Amino acid sequence: ASYTPNALYTESNGTLGPANAEIVRRTAVGRYEVDLPNVAPSESSMAIVSAHGTAPTHACVNGWLPRAAGGTTVRVETYTAAGTSTDATFTLHYLTNRPADGWPASNLTVGSGCHGVMLGAPVRPILGSDWSLELTGLPAGTILGFVQLGLANPAQPLGPQAPGCTSYTSGDATFFVFPPVQNPVYSLAIPTGAVGLSLLGLPIHAQGGAFAPGLNALSIALSPGLIGTVGDV
Repeated sequence: ASYTPNALYTESNGTLGPANAEIVRRTAVGRYEVDLPNVAPSESSMAIVSAHGTAPTHACVNGWLPRAAGGTTVRVETYTAAGTSTDATFTLHYLTNRPADGWPASNLTVGSGCHGVMLGAPVRPILGSDWSLELTGLPAGTILGFVQLGLANPAQPLGPQAPGCTSYTSGDATFFVFPPVQNPVYSLAIPTGAVGLSLLGLPIHAQGGAFAPGLNALSIALSPGLIGTVGDV
């Protein structure tokens, strides 16, 4: 009858209220109401839905309206190719040009990596939450992985000893991990209160890497850079 999507399947900059607190309610066969508590209903908003998965089903939006408790409720209908209502999965996007009520946190990938290593962030660095980082794509023969965090981006190529590899963080802190690498490989707790407020808008420059003999003279592989900007929504 109701479903709270896993945090990995929701993402919203938000315009008010708690981030990523969506709830899907099934009201009848093929009829759903999706509560989006942290977006503002507005004439300059648009709800877009599409069928999800490989089943031959369709989905449409049947309007959206303000919630009494704040935010927006979007009505979604799913049906077969013949037009018969049926329960089905869907993907919903809600777009608005209304600015966020607060300081939106963000993740931004910069530059390019070398030898396939990637550093990802499935969540944004929001006050009172953990900014989790995932390290993937380590080359064969990796003996040690690492994540570096810094407050600056030198964008410094490593030179002929590691062609194509560039440092995108000042590396004020380094965390090492032995294979097999678990994900998240590292989580940074973003504080609340006065300390957290002082961090709003702060860019954190992160980069992942690995040491694997034979890659180059430094035996190093690096991911692209990742900039996480601290926010409260």
